[in-house]
Amino acid sequence: MILPYAFGYGPFRQVVGHGAQPGLPEAELRAIEMHELGHLFYGHPGKRLLRLLNPLLWPRLAALARQDELDADAFAARHGHARALAGFLCRVRDQPHPFYPTASERLLALTPFFNRPAGVTGNSALHTSRAALEVSR
Repeated sequence: MILPYAFGYGPFRQVVGHGAQPGLPEAELRAIEMHELGHLFYGHPGKRLLRLLNPLLWPRLAALARQDELDADAFAARHGHARALAGFLCRVRDQPHPFYPTASERLLALTPFFNRPAGVTGNSALHTSRAALEVSR
């Protein structure tokens, strides 16, 4: 399965989509695209390049890359795509990889977004999740 990915730095950032699995639900494809936009929003392509160029960060490359994936998932979830992204993760059940969290880890990280009211996105979603964290403490 080949899916969209983000790359580039500065004004040359973009999401490239091609060859998605036939029959992939539209909602899941949109969730994947929003995940990739999250990578661009957080500047992950440029950060990854800088990390590779800094030998002091090499021991932490896998942990940093895994956190990048969780951040991009959260970006998609905050923009209303939590359930579709979870559906996709359940479908693919990827193999363990040192630079990616497992599907189970990613699903667990998405659970706070499942009970969010429809249409809560962006900063208001972030404030909603922070408020929920404060209430749960």
